[in-house]
Amino acid sequence: MARRQMHADLNLVPFIDLFSTLICFLLMTAVWNQIEALSTNVESVTSSDSPAPPDPNKVNLTVTIMRDRIEMAENETAYKFAIINDKLPLDKVIRGLEVWREKYPARKDVILNTENEIPYKYMIATFDTLVGNGWSDVGVNTQ
Repeated sequence: MARRQMHADLNLVPFIDLFSTLICFLLMTAVWNQIEALSTNVESVTSSDSPAPPDPNKVNLTVTIMRDRIEMAENETAYKFAIINDKLPLDKVIRGLEVWREKYPARKDVILNTENEIPYKYMIATFDTLVGNGWSDVGVNTQ
């Protein structure tokens, strides 16, 4: 008996269509909420909410980056650290954060203000310093 040769071509087009559809569904249903985001300290307020009266005992802790200096302010009391040769005085900021931690051990919020003209790397370096030293709720405000 002689064997017959068979040529069977496998049609790959349906398989490619199936896999491209599966990849589309995978991308649409992937969990994207694992990406870190900056906290902006914005509280949701609806039109039916009446604004709460300001607390006279609340202390605002702010770090402001300007072109030539960094200011750390505790309400009206401000400390200024000069930026020399494009080097941020982050060691002084860390010492100031340690003082704030001793005064307000339960606080984790601070507001980071920046001018529009400052380099982006200044804001990121300062933000990382704040978060890395226990101030996890950093609100960013650009002017």
